Amino acid sequence: MKIAILGAGLSGVKLAQLLSTKKYDVHVFEKSRGIGGRLSNKKLSWGNIDFGAQYFTARDNRFLSQVDSWLSEGVVDIWEFDPFKVIEGSLSRSSDQTIRYVGNPNMNSIAHSMAGDFKIHFEKKVETISRVNKKWQLTINNNSEMAQNFDWVISSLPAEQSRFLFLDSSIIQHIPREVHLPCWAVALA
Repeated sequence: MKIAILGAGLSGVKLAQLLSTKKYDVHVFEKSRGIGGRLSNKKLSWGNIDFGAQYFTARDNRFLSQVDSWLSEGVVDIWEFDPFKVIEGSLSRSSDQTIRYVGNPNMNSIAHSMAGDFKIHFEKKVETISRVNKKWQLTINNNSEMAQNFDWVISSLPAEQSRFLFLDSSIIQHIPREVHLPCWAVALA
């Protein structure tokens, strides 16, 4: 079975990892130059910056088990810091005891640790999805390329990006209009 996964963020790479272990022919299409999605990292002349998520938390036991595995592999570390918050106009130490984790050495290291025996096609923005002869085909990069004969297409893109691919499908009624809030990152040198 040939499967296309749209997006090489954490969910897309994890899904590709799971499906490839079951011997499916998995192809991941990523519009960027690298994997990670909202775990993106940018290399600058003076250093690296995580400009997606700067940290994450884990509360679900299944996810905590995965985090323990990443800790053992050295892919993540506990973020040791003293949290502060603004209370009545003053900066004060926070009583927040939530454990926060960061990727090691960068946030996208988490996604890189899961990249496995599947094909990732970088700089391939999927523009349309259509069904032809009981198979799915993708048009890519302003309709200049085509990928064909997929039995399944799975979108792991953020909802606001997935909506554009499913405008002519009944599935669009199940895709939220806007779900992500911006994440601000500041790099000072």
